[in-house]
Parts: sequence; structure tokens; C-alpha cells
Amino acid sequence: MKTHFKYAIIIFATIVAFVVAGWYLIWKKEEWAGATLPGASLAGQLGGKVFDGASSPFGQSAGTYADSDLGFSFQYPSNWTVESSGLSSARLVTVVLPAQNQSFQVYVTPIDDPSITAITVAEIRHDLPNLDIRDPQDFSVGKNSAGKGVSFLSSLSGVKGDVRQIWFAADHEFFQFTAPVLSDDVLSAVLKTFTIGRRS
Repeated sequence: MKTHFKYAIIIFATIVAFVVAGWYLIWKKEEWAGATLPGASLAGQLGGKVFDGASSPFGQSAGTYADSDLGFSFQYPSNWTVESSGLSSARLVTVVLPAQNQSFQVYVTPIDDPSITAITVAEIRHDLPNLDIRDPQDFSVGKNSAGKGVSFLSSLSGVKGDVRQIWFAADHEFFQFTAPVLSDDVLSAVLKTFTIGRRS
């Protein structure tokens, strides 16, 4: 993995430690502490499938997050709320349904090395050898498998229970979706609507 990407991951690992700490203030941690995955894991639900974002599993009233700077979009349930922050070259998006203690976050930053077209467990472990990675599974998303990477379970400092991590590369961008396992079903549906395509 090239230096630019390595630093991007390390920077994100620092950001997510602070952001996830905010979950403690929004949620009652004990309500999902140590929760188990609902049925098959998210990676199992998505395994071998490629989604093109053509239709929404949330119906006609779905909300849409579209980022014109970074050229990606996804849909989400209309009763969830979205907040976005960051520079034109990087983004942190938080999507929350506080009443049901569910959420997910998306961090996006450019990949400067054009040879990086997928994120692998080997690359992650090379740069972040102490990162907790469990049940890793290859992952692809978007039209023509535009995003390639890995889904795994992990733990984060200050957060009880497992979190879902999905790291992938698409269109020279690094994406990291992070969610408590209680949000697996919603995250799976969101990723079915994911599209990527930077404007020329």
C-alpha cells in the first residue's frame, strides 16, 4: 500500500475514535452492547452480489445523500437524519436514527496512487497491524463492481460490542462505512443504492 493511502487510513482511524465516542452520547450503550448480528452477517448477505443503485429498497420517499465534490451518492430511510462535514477533498457523513439507536458513518478521502483499485485485509494489516479484524469477507458494490474491498467486524476504543467496518476503493477514493451491528440490515440496504462516478 502506498504512503498516501497509508496516511489516509491512519488519519481516519484517529477521526473515527472521536466520532464513535459521540455515539455514547446519542445512544444508550447498554442497549446494543455485545449485540450479535441479526441472522447472516452483512458480508454474507452481500457476498457475491453486485448492486447498481438502480432502485431504492426504501421506497419513493427515500432520502438521498449526493456529494457533487467527491461524486458518490446513496439512499437512506426518510426518517433518518444526515450530517456532513469536511473539506472538498474529504468527507465524513453521519446518518442517524436516534430513537432506535441506529446509525452509520461514511468517511471518504482521495487515493493518490492510481494503482490502488481495491482494499484488502493484507493492506490494512500492513499499515494498521493492531486493528481488530474479524470475519473478513471480500466485498464489491456499485455498478460494474465499481467499489472493491473488504467487510469485517471490529471493535473501537470506548464502544461496547462489535461494529461493522466496510472499507473499499472506488474511482480513486477510499471509502469506510462504519456502523454498530444493530444497523447491519439498514447498511446492507443503503449499500444496494450506492453509486460512484466523479464528474469529468
